[in-house]
Amino acid sequence: MLEPALVAYLREHVPSVGGRVHPGVLPDPPVLPAITYTRVSTRRPVTYDGPHGFVRTRMQLDVWAPSRSQARAVADELRRALLGYRGRMGETEVAIPEQSIDEDLDEPEDGLARVMTEFIIWYEED
Repeated sequence: MLEPALVAYLREHVPSVGGRVHPGVLPDPPVLPAITYTRVSTRRPVTYDGPHGFVRTRMQLDVWAPSRSQARAVADELRRALLGYRGRMGETEVAIPEQSIDEDLDEPEDGLARVMTEFIIWYEED
């Protein structure tokens, strides 16, 4: 499965979040900086000969921090860890050829800075 492999990889390769990688939403109260992740979409291409063998997933990874500059610094670290990666994440073969979104956002309700990113991830499905 992609998510457990991705979380383990991020905990190792984005040290500035101190392992704080959460599904969907931040815990209450949040410890920052942190990353949340959500699977936005998944496509399973098929050729005339049958399944393609790789799955294309669009994964949203939001970086949360107390300030915009700190959120941007973590988002840059995240990008360097993921964009262009090709290899194994745990037992899963992965390729990340594209970052489709990288957007600075403010969350006025809670006063946090957020950088919303989306990566296209191709991986070998179990």
